[in-house]
Amino acid sequence: MGMPKMTMTDRPRGAESAHGGLDKFERAAMESAFTVCILGNPQTGDFALVDPELGPTPEYLFGRGLCFIGVVGIDPDGRPRVELAEPLDDETASAIGQAFVQHVKGKISAAPWLVTTPDMQKN
Repeated sequence: MGMPKMTMTDRPRGAESAHGGLDKFERAAMESAFTVCILGNPQTGDFALVDPELGPTPEYLFGRGLCFIGVVGIDPDGRPRVELAEPLDDETASAIGQAFVQHVKGKISAAPWLVTTPDMQKN
């Protein structure tokens, strides 16, 4: 069974909550310190993580048949937040998790407030 095509502004049926009118995806994104949207095509195994802070969807994603899969983030206390439109198989979930960790690592490494010593850079 294929997943319905969705845009970033579409709301899944029944996703509205009493929590300020935000759906579970918006709530997870707002409550996280780091968040990415998961776009994917389960039939082809093509997935992409898109940082919502970067603005519009990058052009290289068009024409790949990607639809909204969910959001993954880390809240300010370091706890993971994951909300999916539909379940993913273990292999795909693991690959997305690893890609997200690399994304967060890149954002932290680029942070202007991060100071590292030569010993820390070896790891």
